[in-house]
Amino acid sequence: PLTQVSGLFVSQLCLPEPFPLESSFQNKETNVQTFIFSCQAANQKELREALLLARSIRTFAGPHAASPIWIFTPADAALPEPPELEELDILWHRYRIDPVALAFLFAPKTVAAGIAEQVSVGECQQLVWLDPNIILTQDPSPLALPAGKSLACRPVDHCLIGAPWDQPLDDFWKLIYAFCGVLEDNLYPVYTLPNKSGEAPSASPESVAQQLIAIHPYYNAGLLVVRPERGLLQAWSSAFLAHYQHPDLHPFYAQNPLYAVFIHQALLAAVILSRLSPNEIHELPLIANYPLHLYTQFPSASRLPRLNEAILFRYEDFFADADWSSLIAVEEPLKSWLTDNI
Repeated sequence: PLTQVSGLFVSQLCLPEPFPLESSFQNKETNVQTFIFSCQAANQKELREALLLARSIRTFAGPHAASPIWIFTPADAALPEPPELEELDILWHRYRIDPVALAFLFAPKTVAAGIAEQVSVGECQQLVWLDPNIILTQDPSPLALPAGKSLACRPVDHCLIGAPWDQPLDDFWKLIYAFCGVLEDNLYPVYTLPNKSGEAPSASPESVAQQLIAIHPYYNAGLLVVRPERGLLQAWSSAFLAHYQHPDLHPFYAQNPLYAVFIHQALLAAVILSRLSPNEIHELPLIANYPLHLYTQFPSASRLPRLNEAILFRYEDFFADADWSSLIAVEEPLKSWLTDNI
């Protein structure tokens, strides 16, 4: 069954069994896992990236190398079942989403995150939701949620549509907060890179805090570690589907296309702030999901001397540069693995 939200027919997030998706094969394990690693792949490029992510987990995750890996693909994406599924022991889910929503940037990712969380309840202690263009390099145990925490994440890498902490809240964020009922008491500053101004931040030995800027809470949706029973990703998906086409947002989309690009992250921030206290949010270190594609833009104090020090890194177009290995040192065994797989 499908449900209608904001004029779209989309996968319903609170359904009785059976859940409306198709899996490539059933889980072999019945015991509750510590982690389930999950991502979405809506096209051939993302599927290639997701398989590379899975291969890195199987290779470098140490005690978690055998953890379940789930990939979510829209049923209408017409992607053939990849032969690597059995080799890498991946559970492949196909989910239904209206083609109109499928065409809206990051809508499939947001819907898939909610579905992944719902079907992971009782299957794992913590769900690790990832963008596909990420590679894991070492034991991911530091990603685990400490006691009393319900979410582990990173702030966004750039301010972009973020709201500066030292300025009055703008109309866009007032609207987003109103959609989700954000309480002012839950607001606190997070730190990120300023928007590009034509030059990279100074490479002086000043502290990172002196070169980053404070903004209202605004989180990167590329790595989210949650306790599935809290329903945070389902709430995010529901809020996105309920509000992203709201008429009051259209002027912002027309004013700056970045509002449409990042509406999913803005609503993620509002859902987090409306459902969790700041004490329940665990801010992961930069190495947890290192933005390798921004390597030259970061202050020198934030630049890793060796890529092996990252737990996960997001690469985007970094490897398109044939001379990428001259930018950052990579030691074995990661060096050979990248040579063989990139």
